[in-house]
Amino acid sequence: MKNIRQNRNALAPLRRLIGRPAIYTWTGNSAFNRGKGKRFNLLANILRDDEFQSFCAAIGFIEVNWALMEAQLDHWTQLSFVQLGGRDIENEMPKSFSRKSTFLRKSFERIPALSAFKDRGIDVLDRADTLSVTRNDLTHAVITSLESVDGKFEMMNRKLNKDGTHTTKNVQFDVRGFPELSLKLVLLGRDAIHLSHDLANEFLGH
Repeated sequence: MKNIRQNRNALAPLRRLIGRPAIYTWTGNSAFNRGKGKRFNLLANILRDDEFQSFCAAIGFIEVNWALMEAQLDHWTQLSFVQLGGRDIENEMPKSFSRKSTFLRKSFERIPALSAFKDRGIDVLDRADTLSVTRNDLTHAVITSLESVDGKFEMMNRKLNKDGTHTTKNVQFDVRGFPELSLKLVLLGRDAIHLSHDLANEFLGH
């Protein structure tokens, strides 16, 4: 603990990040002993690195905005399945993104009550399908280095197949390309929410 107290200035960014109480009051001596030395210094340096923090913030932004958009697909799926005859298309209400996308496409095409919303719905689904590949890679890929090379973080996405084998995919995330990706996500979420609002007004009376 003596060494920690003498180095409080170096730990200031970490304390600000996790808030009060100060980290050395709730982790206990054993935890700090395990974290001293090079490993703890590396962590402190990483947390002060703007580029790595930008990477973490970007991934979080993608997850939050994707969840917001996919929540709208849940509303559409439930509406179609429960109230508009969607049970004739699927025996069970779809839960995964890919199945919801397929189900909703069929719903917009086959259910007369949804025909007025077809173009907007298919447009959202087309854009979501395209972005889903990037989102899936960034969600499930494992970062292979905490340091970037020319602003790019290398990641690896490992997919386990049904037969027990697996495939790997190298993924690269360039923090500098995030503004374009984030704009696509924001616009996608906006359009999905607007359609949810109109569907609710039409079929739910609010």
